[in-house]
Amino acid sequence: MRFLASVCLLLALTISCSDDDDDDGPRLPAATRQGLNTFGCLVNGKVHVPKGGSFFGDKSYECYNMYVFQSYNPVKGWFFKVSASDLESPDKPVVTLGTYALEIMEGGVYPLTTPYIEGRAFGDYFRKAPAGLEWHSVSYPLTGELRITKLDHQKRIVAGTFWFDAVNSAGEKVEVREGRFDMRF
Repeated sequence: MRFLASVCLLLALTISCSDDDDDDGPRLPAATRQGLNTFGCLVNGKVHVPKGGSFFGDKSYECYNMYVFQSYNPVKGWFFKVSASDLESPDKPVVTLGTYALEIMEGGVYPLTTPYIEGRAFGDYFRKAPAGLEWHSVSYPLTGELRITKLDHQKRIVAGTFWFDAVNSAGEKVEVREGRFDMRF
């Protein structure tokens, strides 16, 4: 009887430790609020997290929240941006969220619209394509949402969640879901 019980226990352990779980791929980071410099989302169901060097510098992510008032800049106000690049992927995708002359607030919920319109929040998805850079943006009637869950100017921490649908010039849609970030700016 003990032998049969041992065999059953061994069989149960073997089944529970199978390789059916996809432990080799990236996972979404936890939705934290401590300034851990994490970013993640699902792009068409596939995990997107920052990897490799950066698109324009030495990091695969960036974040800023600043007030612009210079006389040479025609638009003045608060500008927020958070983005993450996967530079290890062949098409080097980048997910970007931001505001254009719109101050963010902790607890604020901002509808995402067409990029670079004064007083609005936006979402973009870029990827390297055979003909250059392919840009998907949120534009009517597509939609999205940016929610700021923490904003601490003293510690320079911003955290939030997001989702959006974006389309390129050919009408191809990208669905960005379960987005979260916890960044220092």
